[in-house]
Amino acid sequence: MAVRLRAKLDALYFHLYGVTDRDDIRYVWSTFPIVERDERAAYGSYRSRDLCLAWTSALVAGQPNVAIDM
Repeated sequence: MAVRLRAKLDALYFHLYGVTDRDDIRYVWSTFPIVERDERAAYGSYRSRDLCLAWTSALVAGQPNVAIDM
């Protein structure tokens, strides 16, 4: 639950600062290699980054309250 809220807040901060390009967001997330390694080991994917990108898409589409499951 906390990871979903954190990802939504991260997406909101990206959006507020005008960083909406998915490649730019991926780049920022690539600067956290330890988090990526741990999440890939635990979940098989970089869950925080993927959730943040999903929330970013929802914010850009004007649907900030959509349900996102991964």
